[in-house]
Amino acid sequence: MKIFLFSLCLVFFTLFCVSVSQAAPRTEQAFVEAVRAAVQSKNQAAFLSLFNFEGADPEIKAQQIDAVKDILKSGVKSFTIEPLEPGFKDEYVFDRFTIKANMKIVKYLKMDLKTDRATETNKVSIPFGIKDGSYYFSSTVKKLKGKNAVKSDPLCIISFCGNLQGDVGKFKGSLIYIQDGKEIREDIEGKTGFQKGFNAAKVKYCKVWRVSGKKYCYFVIGQGAKYLYESPDLPLDGTPVVYEDK
Repeated sequence: MKIFLFSLCLVFFTLFCVSVSQAAPRTEQAFVEAVRAAVQSKNQAAFLSLFNFEGADPEIKAQQIDAVKDILKSGVKSFTIEPLEPGFKDEYVFDRFTIKANMKIVKYLKMDLKTDRATETNKVSIPFGIKDGSYYFSSTVKKLKGKNAVKSDPLCIISFCGNLQGDVGKFKGSLIYIQDGKEIREDIEGKTGFQKGFNAAKVKYCKVWRVSGKKYCYFVIGQGAKYLYESPDLPLDGTPVVYEDK
């Protein structure tokens, strides 16, 4: 199972009660140990207590809660703190809305998930930061733009995940979706870490191929609280990967 990170992505979320005696971690080491303990005990409430959900968009929050469930189901082999990649952004501006991390992000916590096959590697990198002197995973705030900005079709996000260091994957592709009853066609281009947000009643088609880079790179499409598609690693020979809603 692969999980897209919304670098704000880009970004995960508290519906559950935890013991008031459990203090928020005040150091990076204590934060990692708290995450490790929650995963090892499969304690969903404890894991979710390590997110800052203040002002979080409900749709993205639901995706993050589902992602936590998937992490606990898979289990984690190792935890690693990683720096933010060069050019990291915590805010993205789209035609109808802006999405922004709800706190200052300082680093990622990368988790290597357990899998059934020794040759398969699934990794999750979740951004975290400091709020009021304590460490938390971040979430995302969404703000509509303009006086006529009305939330209609669900928020969709296509996110390109994978190895963010070294010879990262670069790609090109095309996207077709339905917005306000009209079919929208767009070309997309970028590298691992790229994300695009848009409102759409339906994502009809997405075709993506690798143009350079050898590092692990795949994409995920989400709509509202649902995952629509997780691609395999984009082939090194440029063979396209296609999602189609039939």
